[in-house]
Amino acid sequence: MSSSAFYIGLSGLNSFSTAISVTSDNIANASTTGFKASNVLFGDLVSNYYASGNGTSDRLGAGSSVLGTLKDFTQGSINSTATWTDVALNGDGFFSVKLADDDTTYYTRDGSFSLDKDGYLVTSEGYQVLGTDNNPIQVDTTEYSNLYVDSTGTIFGTKDGASVSLEQTLMLTQFSNQNGLIRSGSNKYLASGDVGTVTNNDTGTVDALVEGCALEMSNTDLSSEMVDLIIYQADYNASSKIITTANEMVDTVVGMVR
Repeated sequence: MSSSAFYIGLSGLNSFSTAISVTSDNIANASTTGFKASNVLFGDLVSNYYASGNGTSDRLGAGSSVLGTLKDFTQGSINSTATWTDVALNGDGFFSVKLADDDTTYYTRDGSFSLDKDGYLVTSEGYQVLGTDNNPIQVDTTEYSNLYVDSTGTIFGTKDGASVSLEQTLMLTQFSNQNGLIRSGSNKYLASGDVGTVTNNDTGTVDALVEGCALEMSNTDLSSEMVDLIIYQADYNASSKIITTANEMVDTVVGMVR
């Protein structure tokens, strides 16, 4: 019985340690643009059947386990800014970005872009933003003024007194199974083989509108995250107490034998 108690307590420590880590990460990124919070999925462990007083049987509990974490991709609030390179997605979908010397494509909801010294539209980490032609978007600010991004993600500017398209459109990508995305850093994702159907706005329709001079905020609910953190810490302490009590029981039995 004591060995089972030790195992149950240890499984609880491992489970709630993971839950505390995930919740703390959500809280730490409450102000991160485009961040999507994660939820912990718990599972009960069972070991064997035991006989009950009424002749039926049930499974004997053997602790808990974290089955995995599930991303919450619900829409975050959208705040207006005064910068034309700030863009937000209202709906499903992601921006596509990559490093200049790497062919790996990443996906993000963080639209806090800017122009680098060469006129490339980049993320805060220096990843180049891709257009619908799958090439990095480059803007000549000496040729155009009053730049803005319309709801389709197309960049417009004023040239010779007229508003014209720069023929540069942000690549938007939508996945039928967003939980197939693999997190890479706080704001980027990689597409695994489980993302389902992939739709791009160059060949199909993405269920999202682009809002210029705007940013999507984190969807972390601080109040619920703080409540979860308190609960997980209490559960962690309870699991620790199980181990302490089981150890005291073993010490008592050993002392009786001696």
